[in-house]
Amino acid sequence: MTDLREYHKLADCKTVPVRQGQLVLLQRGQWKVAVVDDVIYGRDGEPRGAVVRKSGGKRGKLELLRRPLQKLYPLEISTHVEAKEKK
Repeated sequence: MTDLREYHKLADCKTVPVRQGQLVLLQRGQWKVAVVDDVIYGRDGEPRGAVVRKSGGKRGKLELLRRPLQKLYPLEISTHVEAKEKK
């Protein structure tokens, strides 16, 4: 199970940059799906994190969370926002 993780450490893979409106998986206790609301850039101009929106709790309220890129895993599914930007 850890072979893939070890391979990526050895391959020196960089994190994949995310875009606003992109669907991502959050690395937490349980893997949750979220949408990127905003990208956070560091002083060097490189993307370092993102503000993500996910449904939360029993009442279905939306939560905004700040997460580093290392804990976000982009999905190969586009949202309506991404589809409009591509046109």
